[in-house]
Amino acid sequence: MSGRTGTEERRLVTSLFIDVVGSTELTVKLGPERLKAALDEAFADLRAVIAGEGGTVEKYIGDAIYALFGAPVAHPDDPERALRAAAGARAWAASRVTSEIPFGVRVGLETGEAIVDLVAAADTKQQMSVGAVVNTAARLQQRAEPGQVLVGPVAHDATAEIATFVSLGTVDLKGLGKIAVWQLDELRGTATRRRLPFVGRESELELLQLAQRRAKTRSVLALVSGPPGQGKTRLVEEFVAAWPAVRVLAARCRPGGEVGALAPLRQLLVGDRSAVALDEVVAEAIAQPERARLSDALAHSAGIRSSPSLSGLGKDERADEIQNAWRTLLRGLAAKGPVALWVEDVHWAAPEVVALVDRLSLSGEPVLVIATARPEFAEQAGIRPSGDRFFIELDALEPDAARALASSAGRDDADTIERAGGNPLFIVELARARDPGGDLPLTLQGALGARLDDLDPDDRALLARGAVLGETFTVADCALLCDRDQPAAARALARLAEWQYLDPVDGRYRFHHSLLRDVAYGRLLLADRMRLHARYARERADRDDEEVLAYHWWAALGGPEAAWVWKDEPELPLMRGEAFQAHLAAGRRHAMLFATDRAAALFERAYQLADSERSRAEAKHALADAHAQDLHGDEAWQAYQDARAHYANAGGAPPELYIGALKVLMRVGAFRQIPSLAEGSSLADEGQRAARATGDPGTLARVLIYSAFRDMDPGSEAADPDLLAEALRLSERSDPATRREILGWEAENHIRAMRIDDALAVFDQMEGLPGARTELDKMEYLRGRALIALRRGRLDELAEVTGELVSTTRHTGPHLRTHADVYESHLAFARGDWESVGRLAAETDRLIKSSPTTVFCVSAGILLGNGAVVRARAGHPDEARAIARVIKAITYERMVPASLEAMALAFTGDRVEIDAAPNIVALRLPFLAIATVATRRHDEALAVADQLDANARGGARFYAALAQAVREEVARDRRGTPPTHALLKEIGYTGWSEILSARA
Repeated sequence: MSGRTGTEERRLVTSLFIDVVGSTELTVKLGPERLKAALDEAFADLRAVIAGEGGTVEKYIGDAIYALFGAPVAHPDDPERALRAAAGARAWAASRVTSEIPFGVRVGLETGEAIVDLVAAADTKQQMSVGAVVNTAARLQQRAEPGQVLVGPVAHDATAEIATFVSLGTVDLKGLGKIAVWQLDELRGTATRRRLPFVGRESELELLQLAQRRAKTRSVLALVSGPPGQGKTRLVEEFVAAWPAVRVLAARCRPGGEVGALAPLRQLLVGDRSAVALDEVVAEAIAQPERARLSDALAHSAGIRSSPSLSGLGKDERADEIQNAWRTLLRGLAAKGPVALWVEDVHWAAPEVVALVDRLSLSGEPVLVIATARPEFAEQAGIRPSGDRFFIELDALEPDAARALASSAGRDDADTIERAGGNPLFIVELARARDPGGDLPLTLQGALGARLDDLDPDDRALLARGAVLGETFTVADCALLCDRDQPAAARALARLAEWQYLDPVDGRYRFHHSLLRDVAYGRLLLADRMRLHARYARERADRDDEEVLAYHWWAALGGPEAAWVWKDEPELPLMRGEAFQAHLAAGRRHAMLFATDRAAALFERAYQLADSERSRAEAKHALADAHAQDLHGDEAWQAYQDARAHYANAGGAPPELYIGALKVLMRVGAFRQIPSLAEGSSLADEGQRAARATGDPGTLARVLIYSAFRDMDPGSEAADPDLLAEALRLSERSDPATRREILGWEAENHIRAMRIDDALAVFDQMEGLPGARTELDKMEYLRGRALIALRRGRLDELAEVTGELVSTTRHTGPHLRTHADVYESHLAFARGDWESVGRLAAETDRLIKSSPTTVFCVSAGILLGNGAVVRARAGHPDEARAIARVIKAITYERMVPASLEAMALAFTGDRVEIDAAPNIVALRLPFLAIATVATRRHDEALAVADQLDANARGGARFYAALAQAVREEVARDRRGTPPTHALLKEIGYTGWSEILSARA
């Protein structure tokens, strides 16, 4: 084998020697020529038997045939194939007993490691293998009697499932020493890889069963964690199999970009079916009339389609609406029988998927959420155990269970068990490894690598190239990368599935274990790997699946290695252009679905792939918009400035950049460090010049309106009147959507200045605009009308609008529900309906406690604050204090929390700080009026009355009436005229009159 450098491999093979024997009388009878012809015919017959089992005849030695199984083509069942060939040879000899020229055979075979020359194996078939296993098989053949098949210990162990043997004990083979030898009795047929028994894990199963029982009435999380191969999936499979009539919604997560980030949510909803199946699932669980709206939210959350209604919501409201849709779905399914959500490998899930799974496990619906994850996941995700959160961490199998598992897999020797370290996958793979005495793999990668080495080069190449496609792939995709026709690829994949390298899944193939895919992928040369990714991206990837396309392009072109891999490639600029567009499209899709972290990563890669100032500007602009919509002010502002600089080098920025930057600048609460006024003014001036250059009135109107306002906080100063006026004039020549947007800001400006009558007139204008309004538009319109009715002192109008608002939001999530309930509370408070006020506060408290992952706003705080007043006035100050603590714990806008807390504690006797400084936010004034009067802080109360009067001049009749009543109460405390509260009573706000008359 000298001179064959680079053509040799160390392989596991089975050596088979067949000696053809005849009687001396036969030799004399036939003569040499006829005997030679008979032997040639016998060799041809036996060669056909060997070839039929996939073996290769290396050479003929006298009357013996030496065949090899495992080279040049290796099979996982080569020992079985060799044994079947040996049995076939024995059967051939038996069939000739009565023939004119009877022959017998003596057979020896053994399995072991040999050095194989692949060139010789594929070409000359001579001197292709060298090793002790060859000598052992030859010695067994020499020792056999005619009709005997002798088998060495390794081949015996490997074929024990398909045959019966007779032990011959320990035999001393010349030059090889003593080994155990068996005689083949008979074949039992082809063995299939049996499912190994489930061993150990009794306590873990008991925990899952306890979680199952608790989930009958509430949501429960069972987090099964452990390192790769520790048996997480098998544990859950055994548990689910024993749970009668359970409906399992299952999903499997994969690492970044290999599948869409939201694919697990899609799997939970429709499995591997098409998106249209969502309608069937929703129809089964959700009744009309909310079916369409909730289906829209579910589809949006899973990335099936985008929802315009959700797109208009803030981040917290949006998350709450999605959670509400999932809760409603689970509630409907659970009404028909037990439901379990099973998410595998959640440590690879996108943050938005983890967040939703976490929320659903706290939702209160009767569902068991089962998640499997790596050990570090819980801490990284901030998930803590509790009474309804079971943490089941899988440790190594106990020695007895490990030994039982190893034995069932084929080898239970102490070395195998010790080296596996109790990891079930290590145990199984090491026990199944064919090297009986050499260095067994010490790690899982080694074990899986040994399995890959069992394959022939083509199959190994097929697996490696399939791994480029991801954990799951189609026959057509694999055929492309392997340069095979589809029928041939399909046959090869089916064979690999039979050997459990792959699993068939709905017309596709998936690696039997994700780590097997990783090992196969890692064996590819880097340059080959990158070229395969590029080929797939250009020739096969779905143009509509932007994220998968981007994943393959980045694997092909990303990183420092791309420079030398693609050196002198003439099509590199074209490929980089395609890769850039794929990343930009994928990032925008994620941004549209509010997966900002994933969108940002894609935009950053797009920036690295960009090859011009214009494309670099586009990437930074898209990144800025994504951060802006998620209220990451500092990140958005920096990205806008970067984009602005690149656009400047490319000839100028589009107006949309300035609109986005000015809008985020108004969200002062989104910044850790607010940009200076000079920076804002410079941006606004530049944006206006760019917008005027377009000649489009709608574009200019939007730039002007966001230049006019410096802050989105309702307590901030009014807009620049000149810019606002020009924007209004321009909007008259714009489309209805732009006109409605500009009018909305005009109404906001009036409300900030407490010009209630003027704001009402603008609302009337908006009502008359053509075009359909989204559900969100309608909700915000009703909220504005309700606020105006409340401040104008129009309780009948408030009641009518509130009824419509409550009806509109009744099936929304908890956050948006409080946007309607707060006006119902305002109405009941004004009328003195304390029972309703208390009921609404209690419902809000329950809503908050049952939705721990929902972020609530000031609406929930007002509901609770009104309820605290009622409970304290009824003689339950401790309950009011408890409500005040809830108020303080909720995250609000900057404008309200202290004043709500002051009102909540006004009748408890507790002293709290009260800020009654001038120019205070108008929304806080009624709360401060109650707090200051109830606690007899007369100077602060009179200051509040002055501010109420100042804010009442634009039509806020309630504020005027409240100011008068506050002054009357202060006068009464100072022994003046008894109060009449005439204006409050005139507008029907008798509840306010009653509260202001009370004292702590």
